[in-house]
Amino acid sequence: MRVAYPRVEVSLPADAGPHAQALPIDAWYAVAHDREVGASPRSVRILGQSAVLFRSGGELAALRDRCPHRHAPLSDGVVHPDGLACPYHGWRFAPDGRCVAMPGLVDGSPDAPSRRADPLPVRVQDGLIWLSVGEPPADPPRLPLVGQSAVHTLRWRFDVRADPVDALENFLDPTHTHTVHPGLVRTEGSRRRVPVTVRGLPGGVEAVYQEEAQSGLIARWFGADIRESYGRYLWPGLAQLGYRDAEGTEKLVISASFVPASTPGEPPEVDLVAVVSGRPPRWIPGVVMGALLAPFLKRTVAQDKAILERVAPLRDPERRYAMSPLDLLRPHIDRLLADPERLTPSTPRSTRLDL
Repeated sequence: MRVAYPRVEVSLPADAGPHAQALPIDAWYAVAHDREVGASPRSVRILGQSAVLFRSGGELAALRDRCPHRHAPLSDGVVHPDGLACPYHGWRFAPDGRCVAMPGLVDGSPDAPSRRADPLPVRVQDGLIWLSVGEPPADPPRLPLVGQSAVHTLRWRFDVRADPVDALENFLDPTHTHTVHPGLVRTEGSRRRVPVTVRGLPGGVEAVYQEEAQSGLIARWFGADIRESYGRYLWPGLAQLGYRDAEGTEKLVISASFVPASTPGEPPEVDLVAVVSGRPPRWIPGVVMGALLAPFLKRTVAQDKAILERVAPLRDPERRYAMSPLDLLRPHIDRLLADPERLTPSTPRSTRLDL
C-alpha cells in the first residue's frame, strides 16, 4: 500500500537546484542478490535501520536485526528449520517474527506480543531480494531482459561513501564520462551532436539518446549494432542504462539499485546492487562475453566511486548545486523524490548534446 504524501511544490531558479532529497522509507529496495542469502543470515541496512535476511524451512524472511529480549543482533545467530536463533540466549524466531522457542522455559508458551521480532516486507524477483523497512507499493519494479532466452546476466555489488541520489545521478549522467572515463566510455576528441528526448514514465523519467555508437572502448567492442541508448530513473532508487539496436531490440541493460545505508546526519553511504543483462552476438558465448565485459564495467565503477568519494566531503549542506541545461534528469529526480504523487508520464522534451 502506498502512503499518501503531502504535495510539495519545488520552485527553484533555472540555474540552481537543491542538494539531494532523502530517499523514502516506504519503498522497495533491491538489497541483495538472491544467491547471497543461503544457510547463514545476512545483515543489510536501509536508511540507518538494520535488517536480517535468512532462509528457514525453504522460506525467505526478513526481520529487524534486533532481538526483542536484550537487543542482540539476530544476524549473528544460527538458522534452524523453524526459524532464526538469537546468539545471546537462543530465543528462536519464525519468519513471521513469532518466538517459537525459548531455551530453559518449562511452563507456558514462548510466544507473546512483546517477545516477537519485527518482520519486514521482503520479495524475491528477477534474482534480487527486495526489502522495505516501511510500507512499500504492491510490487517492486521489473528488470528488463532478466530471465529471457539467449540473455547472459552478470551480478555484482559494491558500496560508495557518497549520497545515494548523487551516486544515482552519476550513474545516469553522460556528460561526466569524457572526463572520468576517458577512452573507456566516451572520448573527449570524438564528440558528436546527439538528439536527446526526455520523457516521463509511470514511476520515473528517462532520457533517450539517438547515439549510434559511443566513442569509447566498451561501445567499439560490444555495441557495434547499437543505435539508441537510454538512462532511466525509477522511483525511488533504481537506475538503468539500456542499449537498443536499429529494430528497437534491447541488447544490453545495466540495472543498479541504490540502497541508502545511512541516515541524514551520518556520513553518507550507499550500497549498490547491480545486474547486467545482455544478448551476446551469436559467435560469442554468453560466458565469454561476460568475462570480457566485466573488467571494463568494474573499471568504470572504480572510477565513479573515486570521484564520488572525493566530492562527498566537500558538499556544503547549506548551499544549492549549480545547474545547467546539461543536467537532464537531476531536476526530475529531485521533483519525484519531493513529491511521489508526480509519478505520471509527462510531455516529452527534445534537445541536443555534444557527447
